Amino acid sequence: KVANLVVTDGSYFAEDTSVRQVFVDGRLYDYTAEDAGGEITGDVAAVVGTWSYTLETPQGEQSGTLSFEGDQSGLEGTLTNSQGDTQELTSISFDGTTLSFVISPSQGPSLSTTVTVKGDTFEGTLSAPNISLEISGERTSAPSATRK
Repeated sequence: KVANLVVTDGSYFAEDTSVRQVFVDGRLYDYTAEDAGGEITGDVAAVVGTWSYTLETPQGEQSGTLSFEGDQSGLEGTLTNSQGDTQELTSISFDGTTLSFVISPSQGPSLSTTVTVKGDTFEGTLSAPNISLEISGERTSAPSATRK
């Protein structure tokens, strides 16, 4: 059986309603990270540092690094793919467990990413229109405890 579902934050046809998530053939397309606005409510020490990531794509695994720096007032980050191309991360949010951010490539649609952080690992999804991909990662370095 196939079912599609659209999750909104209000009445579907109201002017000020936003689409939050779409499920198509059981795949999640999450639109919440784009609207997050970078709210930090969790301890940033859980995400600051460098992470290796693996993205499961139809063409096979893609890998690279994610780097996060900042403090409770906000986080900044970059994604570097295996070819060495770097993209700035925007709308970074972290609530202590869920890390969300948006990648806006120079070509193509924005990519909303939402992962669950557990210790030095994370798992989640990277979503764009018409596709949702699994992403996982592991922290490869953290800032020293003496850094302020």
